[in-house]
Amino acid sequence: TVDLSGCLSLRLIGANAFRACAALESVRFPPGLEEIGDAAFSDGSKLVTVDLSGCLSLRLIGANAFRACAALESVRFPPGLEEIGEVAVSMCPNLVTIDLRACTS
Repeated sequence: TVDLSGCLSLRLIGANAFRACAALESVRFPPGLEEIGDAAFSDGSKLVTVDLSGCLSLRLIGANAFRACAALESVRFPPGLEEIGEVAVSMCPNLVTIDLRACTS
C-alpha cells in the first residue's frame, strides 16, 4: 500500500511514477490531486481497486495510467474529471466495474 493521502500539496503523480510496481496492491490518493500522468500505475500486477472519488480536484488521467493491471477489479472516478487518456484502463482482464456516476463533464 502507498498512502499519499497526507501529501496535501501533491498535485501531480508523474508519468511512470509507479509503473511495474509488482507488490503495489492499493493506493490512497491525496484530496488535492489534479493529474495522474501517462502510465503512472501501468503494469501493476497486484493493484486491485482504484478509488479516486475523494480527489475532487482531479481533472486529467493520462494515457495508459492503469493499463495492464492484471488484478484490477474496479475503478471509481471523481466528480469534475475532464479527461481520461487513451487506453487509460485497458488490458485489465479482471476489471468488473468502472464507476463514472460522479462524473458530470
